[in-house]
Amino acid sequence: MNQKLENAQKEIASKLGIGDDPTKEQMDLIKQINESLLQKIFYQTMEKLSESDREILLEKMDNETTSEEDVHTFLQSAVENYDGFVEETTVAFFAEMNDFIGDESKKSQD
Repeated sequence: MNQKLENAQKEIASKLGIGDDPTKEQMDLIKQINESLLQKIFYQTMEKLSESDREILLEKMDNETTSEEDVHTFLQSAVENYDGFVEETTVAFFAEMNDFIGDESKKSQD
């Protein structure tokens, strides 16, 4: 498994209070949350790109020989402080998730 993906899944599990040996259902939940985060990053990245950069990115993603590293390098050149942007988006995502979980747990206690 990709190291970044594995780290993201561990972080999600930690934030959810899931131990080192998650059940199948917990792993499915972690994967769904991770996919939601990746989608959010992708959509917000697309908003930051110019039309021509969007086309270049989509071509790179369609090309089977383009590596994940190639895509990342392109995004770093096309989006100012891309890694910082990804980090900010991730922090905001988890803050929203924590707010939602907190709100839902308060509702269930009422």
